[in-house]
Amino acid sequence: MAYKFKLQALLKVREFKENNLKIELGRIVQDRESTNARIEQINKDIDEGYRAQNELMNNDITGNELQFFPYYLRGKKDDMERTVRKLAEVETALQKKLQELAVARGESKLLENMRANDFEKFKKDLEKKQHAQVEELFIMRAGRVEKGEES
Repeated sequence: MAYKFKLQALLKVREFKENNLKIELGRIVQDRESTNARIEQINKDIDEGYRAQNELMNNDITGNELQFFPYYLRGKKDDMERTVRKLAEVETALQKKLQELAVARGESKLLENMRANDFEKFKKDLEKKQHAQVEELFIMRAGRVEKGEES
């Protein structure tokens, strides 16, 4: 008699959901890392813009060249603001996904515990049946020995 957990299909669905959430969480973490890298790059670009402006101020420079830097730096700062807002959105999504994963993991763990308890009950019932069969054989054999029918 083989063991069969009645809620095995549900357990597989819950584990599948949990794995999908882990994959989505990985994507969000990658997005966070790329956004952080983008912020670092923008900061480097802004620093480079200020450095280049200072270098050009020491040399002969035309008015058109001088007008470039405020627009360039304003564009970089606007990009930085957008990127920081995106990072905040990514962090919010990350926290939400972590909560979803915790709930999904709890559901899976509950079913796994139910399966373990059910399996233990199955084993005990099986052992009782086997023990009863062995006792029955001993009783039958003892009855034959008393009658002198030992084989």
